Amino acid sequence: MRERLKVLWLRFLRTWNVMLVISVATSVAAVLFVRFDIFGMAGAEVQAYDDGLTTMTRWRNKTVRSDKVILVALDNKTLQGIAANKSYALNFGRWPYSRNLWARVLQHLDAEGARAIVLDYVIDERHPDPSGDLAMGQVIAGLRAPVIAGFALDASSAVKKLPAVKATNRLRSLANASAKTASQPAVPKDDADETFPDSDDSGANKASSAADKRADDADESFPGGDGSEKTAGAESSDGYPTVTPAQVAQALAFPVSSGQLAIPRLLYENKHALNPQPPIAPLIDAVSGFGLVAMEEDDDGKIRRTRFAGTDGQNSYVSLAVATVADIYRAERVTIEPGRLRIGAHSVRINDDGTAEINYGGDLFERFASASMIDVLDDWAYMQERKTLSAAQLKAQGKSRRLPADFFKNKVVVLGGTATSVGDVKATPFSSNSPGVVKHAAEIQNLLDDQFIVRAPFWVSVLITFLIAFFSVAIIIILQNLVLEVLFPIALFFGFIVVTGWFLVEDQLHVLSAMPSWAASSASIFGALYNHFFASEYRQRLRRAFERSMEPVLCDQLVEQKKRRLPRLEGEFREATVLYTDIARFGQVAAQFNSDPTGLAEFLNKYHTRVTAVVMRHGGYIERYRVDTAVCLFGAPMAHTDHAVRACKAALAILSEVELLRGELPEEQTHWIDTRIGINSGQMFLGNFGSDQHPQYGAAGDQARRADLIERLNDKYHTRILVGQRTAELAGDRIILRQIDIASVMPDQPAEMLHEVTGEKGVATF
Repeated sequence: MRERLKVLWLRFLRTWNVMLVISVATSVAAVLFVRFDIFGMAGAEVQAYDDGLTTMTRWRNKTVRSDKVILVALDNKTLQGIAANKSYALNFGRWPYSRNLWARVLQHLDAEGARAIVLDYVIDERHPDPSGDLAMGQVIAGLRAPVIAGFALDASSAVKKLPAVKATNRLRSLANASAKTASQPAVPKDDADETFPDSDDSGANKASSAADKRADDADESFPGGDGSEKTAGAESSDGYPTVTPAQVAQALAFPVSSGQLAIPRLLYENKHALNPQPPIAPLIDAVSGFGLVAMEEDDDGKIRRTRFAGTDGQNSYVSLAVATVADIYRAERVTIEPGRLRIGAHSVRINDDGTAEINYGGDLFERFASASMIDVLDDWAYMQERKTLSAAQLKAQGKSRRLPADFFKNKVVVLGGTATSVGDVKATPFSSNSPGVVKHAAEIQNLLDDQFIVRAPFWVSVLITFLIAFFSVAIIIILQNLVLEVLFPIALFFGFIVVTGWFLVEDQLHVLSAMPSWAASSASIFGALYNHFFASEYRQRLRRAFERSMEPVLCDQLVEQKKRRLPRLEGEFREATVLYTDIARFGQVAAQFNSDPTGLAEFLNKYHTRVTAVVMRHGGYIERYRVDTAVCLFGAPMAHTDHAVRACKAALAILSEVELLRGELPEEQTHWIDTRIGINSGQMFLGNFGSDQHPQYGAAGDQARRADLIERLNDKYHTRILVGQRTAELAGDRIILRQIDIASVMPDQPAEMLHEVTGEKGVATF
C-alpha cells in the first residue's frame, strides 16, 4: 500500500500544473455560465436547490411538526359542510361567504387562546350585505389576540398610489383599545339572541340569520390608531364607513429601516408600478396590522424566497409574516441589514441582499397541524350551547367538541384556503400544487425560530467550485481508471444533491451546487482526455520497456517521476549496483535432464520465478536471464540512493528462497541447486541496448562486468555472496560484511578488498 501511495504522489507531483490549469479553466467557465445564465445554468442551479432540499429533507426525515403555527383551512370539507348545513348555508351563503363566518371563527380562536390570528385573505370588496362587514370589524376590534390581515397589490389605473405618511406600528395603542372593548358584545344581536347549531343541524338552539344582524346605531364607532374611539371616516348612505387614502396609507404602511440596502420597488414584471389595494373600510382601524400577500414567484412559478418588505415610492410595506411577528414581539420598526433582519429586539439571519430562501421544512400538512374551518365553526356553536347546557347534557344529545380544548392555545393561527375551488394554488420546491398559505405559514415559522435558508457568500461557492474541480480532475488523472472516468461524473451529480442538501437541511445554508457540479464534471472529462490523448509517449515507451522486468508498482513509480529523473533510454552514466547470480555446478545439474529437457525447463522456470520475485520485491530490475544466470540492476532504471543495500538484502533473500526451493524438491535432487552471487557497485553506462520494438535496458562497462567476475570467485573462497569494495563502502553501515581477501578482479585493474555478505544488521540470524 505504501508503494502504491508513492506512485500516486509521484503522479500528482508530475501533473499538478495540468490539473491546476484544468480546474481553474472549468471553474471560471462555470462562474460565467451562472452569472450570465449561459446554457440555462441559472435554471439548473434552481433545480439543484430543489432536488437537494426535498431529497435530503425526506431522506433524513427532517420534517418537524411546528409547535408555534397552526392552520385553519377553508378546505373542501368546509365547503361541503356549510352547503349541507341549512343554518350555516342560510347565515353564510355560498363562497365567498358572509363576513359573519369570519367573525365567528375569529371570536372562537381568540376565546381558545390563540397568540395571533393571521388572515391569508384579501378582503378588499364590500359584501352585498354590509352588516357582515361591520360585524367582522367590530369583532376584530374586541379581540385580545392581534389580528393581521393581508392586502394585495394592483397594477391597474383604477387603484391610485397612496399618499406618503409617517408609518407606525399601531399594535401598542390597539392593545389598549382592545382592552376597553373586550368585555362588550362583539356582534350586535337582535332580540332573538339566537345561537349557531353544530354541524349536524340539530338541537333546540338555532343560529340566527346574517340578515338579522344589522348595525342598529348609525354612530357606531371602531377603535382608532391612537387608542381612542373614533370613526374610520364618513359613512355612506347605508351606514357603511368610508376611509380616506391617508387613513388607508396609515393602516398599511410600516416603518422599515434599510440602511445601505434599498427597499425593493413594488413593480409588475419590473415595468409597471404596483399600488396597494385598500381593504374594506371596517377593517382599516380594526385589525392590528396589514401585510403584503404577494407570492414572489421565481421565473419558473415556484415560491422559494421572500423579500420581507417593498415600497411604492411613497411608503414602505412589510410582508404578512413580518407584520405578524412584529405584532407578536410588539416591535415598533423593522430593520433590514445585509445578512440580518431585526424585528424590534428579535433578530433573524437573512441574505446579504435583504432576501431569504423560505425553509418550508417539508410538505404543508406534514409541517403544520391544521383544522378544518367547519370544525372551528362547530366548536364555536358548541361553546355557545355550553352557556345554557352542561357538557353531560350535550353529550347525551351526541354533541362534543371537534378539536381539543388547547389546540389553538398560544399558537399563531393562519387562516387560508386549501380547497381547490378557492383557487389559491402555488408551487414550492416540495409541491407543484400547494395552497398559497404555505408561504405565509412557513415564513412566520422561519421568523420565529430563525430558520431561513441563507445563501453562502458567492466567493465561498466559487472556492468550493475550484476545490471540487481540482479534486475531480486529480481523481481522474492520478487514479487513471477507465471505469472511474465513466462513473465519476454521474456520481458527482448525485453526490452534490446529497452534499448541498445536507447543508440546506442541517445548517440552513445554500451553497451553489450546479456551478461546482458542472465544473467538476467538466474537469473530470478533460482529465480523461488528458490521460488518453495528451499523456507523454515517452513515458509509455518506458512502461513498455520495464513493465515485464520490474515490480509493477516500481514500474509505475518509475514512469511517474518528474522528467529530469526519468531514465534516458538513449544512455547515461551513473552509479548503480549489479547483482549477478547463477546456479553452481550447473553442468552437472543439466546432465540429470539429458533425457528430459522439458523437466530442465520447468526446473529453471521455477528457480528464476523465485529469484525474480525476490529481486523485484527489493526494487531491482531484471536485466536479462541466461540459462541459469540472472543479471539484476539496483538503482537503475529506478533511482535509489540505497541501491547497494537493496542488492545485498536481495542476495540474502535469494539464498533463503533457494533453501525453501530445496525443501520442495525430492531428497535425491536437493544437491542439484546451490546459488552463488556476485555484487558490484560503480559508475556504469545505462541505456537501451535493444530496439524501439523490443527495448532492452541494461548496464555496460567494466563496473557492470565486475559483478560476473566477483561471482566466479565464490568457488575459490568457498563463499556464496561476494561484493566488491565500492558495494561494501555503500552498504557497510546496514549489512554485516566479512573481509575475505584483497584481489585484482580484472586484469590490469588495481586490487581491492572483497567482502562476504553474512547478514543484515539488526536482524537476527540462526
